[in-house]
Amino acid sequence: MAGNSFKRNGDILPSSDRKRKKPRTVISGIQDDSLLTKTLEQHLFYLQPGDSPHIIGADQAMFIKAFSKDVSTHLEYPNNIDEMLETLFNYCEDVGFLRKSLLSTNTSPDCDSARNDLQDSLIRLMLCVPDLQTKLLIRLLEILAEIALTSDSSTGEQVLETSLPRLILSSIRFLPFTMDSNVIAEKLMEILQACPNDLQREIILSLPEIVEDSQHEKIAASMKELLNETRNLTCTILDSLSSMSLSKSTVKELLNVVLKRLYRVNMRDLPSVVEFLLCSAQAETDVLSVVQELRDRLDISSVSKDDAEYRSRPIESEDTQSRVIEIIHFQSLINKNVSDAWMKCIDMCSQDDLKSLDMLILLAFYDLQKKSVENILKKKIRNGLLTESLLKSIIHAYGSVLKKYFQNMISLGDMLLSSTESNINDFGIALYTQTFLSFSEEDAHFQQDLIGDLISKIGTGGGGRITDAALGALEILAECHSKHLLNFIPMITAMMDFTENMNLGQFRQLMYVLCSIAWQKGAAESTTNLKSEINIMMKKQLHSKSLALKKMGVIGAVSSVRAIGKHNSTYDKNCHKDTSSSSKTTSKHVSSIVSLIDMALEETKFHPEAAGLLMDELAAPPSVSVMPVEVASEYADRFQDIFESDFIVDDPKENQAAELGLQILFKLNANEGDSMEEEADIVIPIAKWILDARKNPINISTKIHRFIPHFRLLCALKPNHGDIDALLGCGVLMVSSMVPEDQEKINSKDLDSVCDMVFFSLNWFREVVNYFSTVDDEETRKQILLRIKNILHLEDSLKILLQRNQLYRPPTVIFSEDAQLWSPQMGHTKSRGKGEKGKTSKGNPKNTSKKLNETTMNATMHLNTQVSQIAPIASSTVIGQSQAAEKKNPLFLRDLDEYRPFFRELDLNILKILEFEVITIGTKYDDATEKSDPRFRPSELSFIMKDLSEKLDARLKCGKKKSFPGCVATPSSFGNTNLMRFPEKTVLEVVLQVFPKLFANMDLIRDYFAEQIRIYDGILDTDFSRDENYDACMQCLRYGFNIASTIFSWQGFKSMEMQGILLKSLTELVQRLENTERANKESLSFELVLEKIVRYMATFTDSIVCSEVGSHHLDLLHALSHLNTASKYNKQVSAQTALVYLKKNWFSVPGKEKTIAANLHVQKFLTVFLEHTEDPLSEIETIFDVGVQDLFENRGKDYKNAVFKTFQRSSVGVVYQICLQKLVQIVKINTFGNTKDKDELLEIWSTTTALLQKVVNPLKTWRNRSILKTVLKFARQYLDQFLRHAMPLLDGVFKRKGNDCINILKTLQSSTRYLHVICTSTKTDHEIALASYVPFLKKSLEALVYRVQAMLAANNCGDAFWMGNLKNRDLQGEEILTQVADEEDEDEEDEVDEEEAEADEELDDASGVGSIDFDEDAENVEV
Repeated sequence: MAGNSFKRNGDILPSSDRKRKKPRTVISGIQDDSLLTKTLEQHLFYLQPGDSPHIIGADQAMFIKAFSKDVSTHLEYPNNIDEMLETLFNYCEDVGFLRKSLLSTNTSPDCDSARNDLQDSLIRLMLCVPDLQTKLLIRLLEILAEIALTSDSSTGEQVLETSLPRLILSSIRFLPFTMDSNVIAEKLMEILQACPNDLQREIILSLPEIVEDSQHEKIAASMKELLNETRNLTCTILDSLSSMSLSKSTVKELLNVVLKRLYRVNMRDLPSVVEFLLCSAQAETDVLSVVQELRDRLDISSVSKDDAEYRSRPIESEDTQSRVIEIIHFQSLINKNVSDAWMKCIDMCSQDDLKSLDMLILLAFYDLQKKSVENILKKKIRNGLLTESLLKSIIHAYGSVLKKYFQNMISLGDMLLSSTESNINDFGIALYTQTFLSFSEEDAHFQQDLIGDLISKIGTGGGGRITDAALGALEILAECHSKHLLNFIPMITAMMDFTENMNLGQFRQLMYVLCSIAWQKGAAESTTNLKSEINIMMKKQLHSKSLALKKMGVIGAVSSVRAIGKHNSTYDKNCHKDTSSSSKTTSKHVSSIVSLIDMALEETKFHPEAAGLLMDELAAPPSVSVMPVEVASEYADRFQDIFESDFIVDDPKENQAAELGLQILFKLNANEGDSMEEEADIVIPIAKWILDARKNPINISTKIHRFIPHFRLLCALKPNHGDIDALLGCGVLMVSSMVPEDQEKINSKDLDSVCDMVFFSLNWFREVVNYFSTVDDEETRKQILLRIKNILHLEDSLKILLQRNQLYRPPTVIFSEDAQLWSPQMGHTKSRGKGEKGKTSKGNPKNTSKKLNETTMNATMHLNTQVSQIAPIASSTVIGQSQAAEKKNPLFLRDLDEYRPFFRELDLNILKILEFEVITIGTKYDDATEKSDPRFRPSELSFIMKDLSEKLDARLKCGKKKSFPGCVATPSSFGNTNLMRFPEKTVLEVVLQVFPKLFANMDLIRDYFAEQIRIYDGILDTDFSRDENYDACMQCLRYGFNIASTIFSWQGFKSMEMQGILLKSLTELVQRLENTERANKESLSFELVLEKIVRYMATFTDSIVCSEVGSHHLDLLHALSHLNTASKYNKQVSAQTALVYLKKNWFSVPGKEKTIAANLHVQKFLTVFLEHTEDPLSEIETIFDVGVQDLFENRGKDYKNAVFKTFQRSSVGVVYQICLQKLVQIVKINTFGNTKDKDELLEIWSTTTALLQKVVNPLKTWRNRSILKTVLKFARQYLDQFLRHAMPLLDGVFKRKGNDCINILKTLQSSTRYLHVICTSTKTDHEIALASYVPFLKKSLEALVYRVQAMLAANNCGDAFWMGNLKNRDLQGEEILTQVADEEDEDEEDEVDEEEAEADEELDDASGVGSIDFDEDAENVEV
C-alpha cells in the first residue's frame, strides 16, 4: 500500500527528487570507503559483487560528463586519479570482476533517461574520462600482454581467460578521443611481438579503430616488417592496412612488399591479398604495374605444399579460385583502369607467357569489355597461343570459375562458333566439348544447357557456319563420349526437324550423331525409340521423289550401316568366348546391313546422283573399315560382275554411227590411235554414253554417272589388284583429237559434249591413279606415270576448250557435296587498257545481269538435250602437246582452279608415286621414249605437290575459310570429303613419311636452278634463259615450301605425342642429308635436329630466282624458328635469309613483277627480318639511312635502291608500315614499372624518338597518301605510349639525368611539329581518307605539350622551354592564311562527324596548336 500511495502522490513531487530517491531504496552495491566507489555511487553507478552485472542509473553520456567533471575538480586532483585507478586495478586482479567490467552494464529499471537497457561497460566508461584514459589503457594492454605470455597453459583458469583479449580490444576500439596516441601505438606494437597468432590477429584487426590516423604511418611500417616475418598473418595485416589512412609513397612500398612475397601467400589468403592490391592502386600507372606483377606472380592452379590442411579440402580450394576471379571482376566494375590494365597485359604477353589466369580473366571480363575480349582471344588463337590442350587443362582445373561465369562462356562460345576462321571455329568446338566433359553427374543441368545451346544453334543457324560448328561439337561428343548423351536423347531427336536447311555435309554429321547414339554398346533398351525414328525418316527420304531428300536418305542408310557395323565389331570382340551367341548376333547385324544396302540400291537405281552418292559413301574408309567381311566379299563380287557387264565393252563399233570420228585413246601397252575398225581390247565407252544421252534424252541412263563411283566402291571392297588390273591400261572411247587447231573446228553446239568427254576421262584417270598407286609392280608404276601424263594433257586441252565455252557447266562427279550454287566465271582473253578502266556497258545493269543469268542457265545444262552430230576430227598424238599449245596460245588458257568442284578427289595414296623414282630434268623430252620408258618429270611432280599443298591448306592451315571461284556459299570440305574424314594426326603421319623423297626431288631442282644461274650469270629475265623445265621446277619449289611450312606451322605439334612424331620425321630427313645410320637416331635431340633442318633449308636461298617462291621459303624458315623459339641460330638464319631477299633484284616470267605482288613479298621479307633480327631498332635505322632516304632524293619512278633492290617508290609505303608497326610494338613492350631498369628504358626511348625523327623528316621532300596514312596512324599510337610510359619515366629520372630527358623531348619536338603540319594540310586539302586519323593525333599532340610543361615546371626547369603557337603550314612549308583555314574548317564540318569537328576546332584555331620550344642555350640543365 505504501508503494501505491507513493506512486499516487508522486505527481506532486519534483521529478528530480523522484529520480534521486528511487534507486537509493532499491540498489545496493559493493560497500567500501574507496574514493572510486563513492564517486561512482554519487553518479548512480553501482559496482556489484559476484557474477551480477554492474548497474548504472543514468545515461552513459551524462555519467561520463558528470564523472569527468568531478574527477578534474576534486580537491586532491591529480592525486585522486592514482587513488581511483589503484582501486580499480585491485578490483581487476579478480578475473571475474575484470570480465564483468568489460561486459555491458545494466541500466537501472527506474531510470527512464537512459538510451537502452544495456550500456557501455565500466572499463569503456572509464576510458572515456580524459584524466583516466592513458594510464588505464596502458594497464589494459599490460593485462593483454600477461594473458599472451600465459596463453600456453591449459588450466581451466586460462581457458576462462581466453575471451578476455577480445573483450579488452572491444573496449578500447572506437574511443571518441585518444589522449596520448603515440604511447598507445608503441605499447600495442610491443605487445604484438609477444602474442600468439590468434591474439595477433585480434590486435591487428583492431589497430585502425584503436590508433588515431596520425599514427597510421608508424603502424604501417611495423606491419610491413611483420609481413616479411610471417605468412600466417598476411590476410589480417592487409585487411588492417586497407582501413588505414596512408600516404601514396607508403602504399607503393606496401604494394611492392606484397607483390614480392605473393608466392608465399597461403591459398586461403589469396582473395584478400588480391583485393588489397587492386584496391590500393588508384593511379593508372600504378594499376598497370600492379596488374602486370599480379599476373606474373599469381598462381591459383594448386595449393602450395605448406597448405597440407587446406589441400585436403578441395571444395574450399575451388571456392578460393572462384573468389579470386570474382574479386578481380568486382574491382574492374568499380575501377575501369583495372579492367583496361588486365586487357593490356594479356594482349601484350609474349608467345611463351600465356597463362591459365589469362583465359579465366577473359572469360570473366566478357560482359565488361566484349569487343576487347573477342579481339584478344582471336589474336591469341591465330598465333597458336591458345591451344586445345591448354584449354582442356584450364577447364578441368578451374571448374568452379567456369560454373560461376557459365553464361559468359556460352556467349563466348557463340562468338567462336560463328567465326569464319577455321582455327577459331575449332577452338569454339573444343570449348563446348571440354566444358561438357568437365561437369559431373551432379552438374547435369550445366550439361543440359550446353546441349540445348548447341541444338538451338543448329536450328537457328540456317545451315550456315554456326550450324557446322555446333554439329562438329556434337559429333565429337557422339564419337568418343556417346554414353554421356543418353540422358539427352529427347533433345537430340528434335534435331531431325532442322534438316530442311542443311546441306549434305551437315546432314551427314547429324546422322552420324544420331546413329552413334542409337547403336552404341550396352544401350539397346534406352535407344529403341531413337532407332525407330531414324528408320522412319530414312525410308521416307529414300522413297521421296525429291533428289535432295533422296540423297539425305542415302546418307542416313549408310550412316546406319556404319553404326551397325561398328557395334557388330565391338560386340564380336567382347563376346568371342560365347560362340553361339556371337554368331547369332552377328548374323542379325549382317542381315540388317544387307537389307539397308539393297534398299538404298533399289531406290537410287534411276537417280544418277543419288546412286553415285551411295557408292561414294559406301566406298569411304569409315564404311569399309567396319563392314563385315562376308558382306564386303558378297558385294565385291556383285559389283565386279555389274562393272564388267555395264561399263566395259569389247567391241565399241556396236551401235555407233560410222560418220562419227571416234577413237580409242589413252590405251596403254598398244598402238594408240586404233580406229573403230581395228581390233580392240576392253574399252570404257565414255563418248558412246554421252552421245546416246544427247540423242535420246528421255531414256534415263545412269551409266555415265555411276561408272566412276562404282569403280571406287569396287576397289574399296576388292583388296586384290590382280582381278581388275586390266582397267589401268584400258583405253577410253572419245573424240579423236585434242589439238588446239582441231578444237577450233568443233561446232559450238558440240563443245558441251566434248567437254563432258574430257571431264569424265579426266576423273576416270584420277580414280585409276588413286587405286593403283599403291601397287609395287614396276610395270604398273610405269602405267601410273603415263596416266598422270594423260591427266596433264587432258587438263591442258580442257583449258583451251573452256576458253571457247565459258558458259559451260561440267557434269557432277563429286556426289558427297552440293555444287548447285556454282556458276562459271566470265573470263576475258585480253586485258583492258587504261582507257577501258572503270568503263561499264550502257543500259540497265539489272536487265543485263538478268539476261546473262538466263543465258547461263540455258547454255550450261549438263548433257544438252539438243541432238547434234560431230564431224570427223583428225587424229593426233596424246602425250607432249600441252607445252607447244601453251606457248602458242598463252592467252587462251582457262584456269582450272575454279572447276575444282568437278574433279574427283585424289587420295593420299598417290604420294606413293614419290617413292618410285626422283624426277628427271636433264634429259630432253621425247614422245616416243616417254611412251616406252616414262620418266618422272617436274610437271608430274608439280601436279602431285599442288594437290598435296591444297589438301594441307584445307586440313591443317588456320585462317578464313575460302570458297571456290564461282561458289556463292562456302562448303566446309568441298573437294576434300575423304580427306576430312581422317584425323589431322593421320594426315600428318602419311605426309611426313614421304618428306625425305619430297626433298630429294627438291634438291635436284635446287641444283638445276643453281646451274641455270651459273650459265646465265644470274640474269634469268628473258625467255632465252628459260627452258621447258623452268616453270614446272619453279612451281615445285613453291608448292614444296608451302607444304613444309603448313606442316611445321600446325599448332598440334605442341602436344607431347605429336612432338615425338615430328622428331622422328625430322631425324629421318637429317639422316638422308648426312647419310648416317639409324642407330644414331636416339642420340639426336630435338633442338639439334631442328638446327640441322634449318641449315639445310637455308641452302635453297641462293637458288631461288622468283620472289613468290622466296616468300614461301621464308614462311618455311619462319615456321621452323617458331618450333624452338629459344634457338638464336634459327632466328639468325631467318633474319639473314630475309635480308638477302630484300637486297635481291627479282624478276618474273614477263619481266618485272607487278607492283601489288612485289609489295606483298617485300612486306613478308621485311616483317620476318625485323621479327627475327637481334636489334630491330638499329636495323630500322639502317633501312631508313641506306634504303629509304635514297629513294626520296631520287625522284625516278622505276629507280631502285642500290643496296635494298626491292625498295622503290611504289614500295616505300610498305616499308613505312612495317617499320612503324615494329617501332610501336617495341615501345608497347617496354612499359614503365617500378622494378624495371630505368636507365635501360631511357635509352630505348631515346633511340625510338630518334627513329621517329628519321621516319618523319624525309616526308618534307616527298610523300604519298599511303605513307601519310601510315604515319598518322602509328604516330598517334607512339605518342600515346610516350605519354603513358615515357613521361612517368622522365619524371623519375629527370633530377638525375635532366640533359638526357631534355634531348629526348627536343628530338621528339622536331617530329611533332611536322605531324601538326600533316594534320593541317589534311584538313585544308580535304583528304577524306586521312581525315579520320587527324582528331586523335591532334589530341595526343596537345596532351604531350601540357604534360611536358607540367613535368618541367615541377622540376624548376621552366626556363628551358617556352610555349608558343605554331603557324598553320602546308606540306611544302608555306604558311596558310588564317581566314582560309577558318573557311575550310567550316566547310569540312559537313563531311566529318560533328564531335570530331568540334574537337578539331578546339585544337586547331586561327593561330594553330600550341607547341613547346626548348631554349637552345639551355643545354646543361641544373635541377
